[in-house]
Amino acid sequence: MVKVNLISFIISIVLLLINNDSLNDKIYKCHKSNITKFSNEIESQFDFRKQYINDIIELHQQNKNDTILIIEKHDFACDGCPASFVQIFSKEKYIEFRLNMNENINESKYEDKFQSALKEYKSKVPGIETEYLHSDLKIIFENLKKGKKINQIQKENNTNDCYDGSNSIYTLIYPNDELKCMIIRCWK
Repeated sequence: MVKVNLISFIISIVLLLINNDSLNDKIYKCHKSNITKFSNEIESQFDFRKQYINDIIELHQQNKNDTILIIEKHDFACDGCPASFVQIFSKEKYIEFRLNMNENINESKYEDKFQSALKEYKSKVPGIETEYLHSDLKIIFENLKKGKKINQIQKENNTNDCYDGSNSIYTLIYPNDELKCMIIRCWK
C-alpha cells in the first residue's frame, strides 16, 4: 500500500511539473506572438512566472468551466524588469502577488501573496471603491460577454496618452485551455 501511494505521489509531482512548464510556455508564446513591444519584460516574466504558475494551474483545474484572467502589471519604467504586481481572477476567487524587489533583480521574489473569495475581497478593500480598482476587469468581461474578441477590446480601449511608464499584460485562459493575451498601455 505504501509503495502504491509513493508511486501515485511521484506521478502527481511529475504531472504538475509538466503542466507547470507547459502552461508557462503557452503563456510565453501567446505573449510573444501577440505583443510586439515590451519583449524584454516578456522574457523576464517567463522566468518569474514560475514563482506563481502553480497557483494559476490549481485555480484553472478547480474552475474548469470558468475563464481565468491573469494581469501582470509592469508599473515602472524598467527595461526587462518583471511585473511588480500580479493578479489572478476566476469567477469565484482572487489571488494577488506583489514583487519584493532586490538590488539583484534575479533574486527578487513574489512573496506578498493574498487570496480570498472574490466576493469577500470586494467588501474588504478599505477606502477604495473596488468598482474603480477593477474597472479594467469589468470592461474586459462585459465585452467578452458581448462576443467581442480580445484584440477588439484592446483596440477600442488602449491608448498611449499617459506618462507613467506602466503597462499591463492580460492573459485569458478559457475553459477549453485556449489562451488569448493583450497589452494595455493605458486605458481610455
